[in-house]
Amino acid sequence: MFKNKVLVIVTILVLALSVVAMSCAPAAKPATTTPPATTTPPATTTPPSTPPTPPGGPSATTPPAVAPSAAPAIKTSYEATTYTNDKYGFSLQYPKSWIVTPPGDYLFSAAADSSTTANSLVVMAFPAAADLSKGAKAGLDTNPIFKQFNAKANIDSTKNVTLADGKTPGAQVELSAQVAIYGVYCYCVAATKGDTSIYLFVYTLSGDKALVKEIANTLAFK
Repeated sequence: MFKNKVLVIVTILVLALSVVAMSCAPAAKPATTTPPATTTPPATTTPPSTPPTPPGGPSATTPPAVAPSAAPAIKTSYEATTYTNDKYGFSLQYPKSWIVTPPGDYLFSAAADSSTTANSLVVMAFPAAADLSKGAKAGLDTNPIFKQFNAKANIDSTKNVTLADGKTPGAQVELSAQVAIYGVYCYCVAATKGDTSIYLFVYTLSGDKALVKEIANTLAFK
């Protein structure tokens, strides 16, 4: 009987100690959920403002641009207008105040006014001449007014030159003639391109040789 009491007492003590141990144990922390790892988007690369130069320099892909060569500007003492002939590839500059006249047998013609004694110019084309000065005389002799009065031109001087474009070889020819009662002075600049010779004749009866020469020397080829 005494043993039974001891067993009961021991059981009660064990239970009491279990309760005390449980009350003293730290409370269990609730389980925490780890958020999924966020994925960082890949960094974007900003393209350079200019493409990188390929190996070998720009010429490795595209040849560098070359500025087209321009004909040198022709300065004149007069306010000029340009006549251009695309068929034969030449141009000239004559006074803006001059009147363009019907070309007739000429490629182009213009005069200071409508009188027959006005300063004037004509442009003519003939088969290529071996001698431009002789070609100029022959061309002048075919002028309708010269033919009307049976006038013949005289070659006063001639020299080889480079035209106003800075590259085309040509000739400057000074000619004179007596047409009826008028003494005519003519300055001609001529050049041959391919199978054609182009002649720019500028005439004066007033003796304004400086202007005549200046106009004639504006002849230029492309």
